[in-house]
Amino acid sequence: MLFFWAIIGLPVALVLSLLLTDGIIMPTLSSYDRLATMIERFRFTDELLWLVIAFILWSFYVQWLRGKVNVILTYWSVSFYLLLLFIVLFTKAPRYRDYNLEPLSFAVRNRAILTEAAMNLLFFIPLGMLYGLFAKWYEMIIIALGTILGIEVLQYLFYLGTFDVSDIVLNFIGCVIGYGAYFLFAKRFRPRDDTQQSLEDADLEVEEPVNTRVKRSHK
Repeated sequence: MLFFWAIIGLPVALVLSLLLTDGIIMPTLSSYDRLATMIERFRFTDELLWLVIAFILWSFYVQWLRGKVNVILTYWSVSFYLLLLFIVLFTKAPRYRDYNLEPLSFAVRNRAILTEAAMNLLFFIPLGMLYGLFAKWYEMIIIALGTILGIEVLQYLFYLGTFDVSDIVLNFIGCVIGYGAYFLFAKRFRPRDDTQQSLEDADLEVEEPVNTRVKRSHK
């Protein structure tokens, strides 16, 4: 039954990846001259990006079905995501800097601006999920705002783009969505057997000395 649903999920992942790639990612990346030039150097950039994103979506779906996290697939997906995020943030613009202090400048009837706004939000959802691994909600707010603000400042200081308050708003919303999504998904995934056993062994090692001290105090 698991194999059947895994096979069914493959074409769904391909279709979703195609919608993301052709509808949001590629149009936005191609709107920047520097990235457009980089994309043109490799003929199959669109197809490669489509297949990679489809594989990530499908592998996550399979892990969801199994209720277990595959460490190799997870690290591979995170590595690809961070690489793509770096390219989008720091290589898309020519050597210039500017600033925009309007927090809702994306709220206009312009398809190109709305598409870029959607990508600014979507790209930071996985980062919010990563924060869910180790940060409490108030820590997430501090880390997310600090990271996003740092990115915008670096873009401005090193002539890599625009210090944009609306980007900060969208990026932070993406992190919050990802942080909340992490806890929804975490209920589905159970820890691996070896990890769970290691945790149980560690608990036993901590409890034994405590019990020993209690017995000695009674004597």
